[in-house]
Amino acid sequence: MICYIQNQKAKECTLNKIITITLNISILLLSSSLFAFENNAIQEKLNATINDSFEKLAVPGLSVAVVLEDGTSITATKGIAIMSSQVEVNETHLFRLASMSKHLTAIMVMMLHEQGHFGLNDRVSDYVELYNLPNKDKITIRQLLNHSAGVYDHINGANNFFDIALAQPNKVWTSAEILSYPEQYGADFEPGTSSNYSNTGYYILGLLIESITGQTLADAFDTLLTAPLALNNIFVDNYSTATLPIYGLAENNRAYEYHLSAIGAAGNFVATPNDLALLIHNVFTQNILSADSIAAMSSPSEQDVAYGLGTRLWTVQNVFHFGHTGTLGGYKSIMMYLPEQKMTIAITVNGYPANSADWWAFVDEIFIDVLSLGDSKVENPIVEEPDKVADKSSEGGSLSFSILFIMCLLIRKRI
Repeated sequence: MICYIQNQKAKECTLNKIITITLNISILLLSSSLFAFENNAIQEKLNATINDSFEKLAVPGLSVAVVLEDGTSITATKGIAIMSSQVEVNETHLFRLASMSKHLTAIMVMMLHEQGHFGLNDRVSDYVELYNLPNKDKITIRQLLNHSAGVYDHINGANNFFDIALAQPNKVWTSAEILSYPEQYGADFEPGTSSNYSNTGYYILGLLIESITGQTLADAFDTLLTAPLALNNIFVDNYSTATLPIYGLAENNRAYEYHLSAIGAAGNFVATPNDLALLIHNVFTQNILSADSIAAMSSPSEQDVAYGLGTRLWTVQNVFHFGHTGTLGGYKSIMMYLPEQKMTIAITVNGYPANSADWWAFVDEIFIDVLSLGDSKVENPIVEEPDKVADKSSEGGSLSFSILFIMCLLIRKRI
């Protein structure tokens, strides 16, 4: 009798283990089915939105990347990357990031700040040669980050800089030459008293990064971010010209109109949207920056409620998100990170959209497409076509139940 009871308990224990294992397999299969359904849903939405908007945008080509909470990438492209050979855009094509570079520059500055190299309220002149820059001994690193330093913008200011740069497209500009423009035209205002978007301010932040690291901006970016993250399709362009082009760049007739040493860290980064989105996703979800630094970057400054530290701030459909925009040399782009949903969106085009309204309508549609996926995962399920949703989501569950049922029958037979 004792042996019978022991054998019975052993069989029950074995049965429980098998049922537990089978249930775990069932859950994995169900999760996989739901995950595949969600990926297909966002892919279909992106493709539909791009197809609907492409003609109105009137750009040669575009590329979109979305990185989901778990790090999965979804990409969509349309149009032409290289007009001369009619090569179609694909996810490997690079785009100039223009002013989205400022966000990447700010991330590097915050990383160096966290490493203890400087305080955000330190004077920049303690670390960088600023020549005769107006107010050079008053300007802080924080003020450069949030555009409250009053540094004259050599790119957009009313001067002849662009004429000179366009006339010498292969000229490599020195910091002394760039900073001679704000020296000549004076400060926009006393540091910390107002706000004015300044490419020159971010050019100076690039000099700060080089001074602290002892590396070029390109090498510092690789050391701090791209090498640790194993990202090969995002980098600083400190070399390209029409005679030395970037391999894989989605081109336009303005791609090499002047050497990007003229703008430096304010706009000389290049990337595929996918690598850009992956980098941003990792920075804000993998503890590359502390919570305090992320909060500082994504909080409005006193002088501009729509801008933090190298970061534009938006709220659409009551959803806060942040990132940056970019417009330069025939390229336009936007990157958005949704902190609550932990999802990232990057959109790039190799031409200027026909009008601003159509561009922002397209951006909003992509944002809503991605947001609908985030909502379906949290608290507001998508209710359109419920029959299809039910059919798709039940595939994994049905298979799992079948496995469980068969296993139980086999075990019962053996017992």
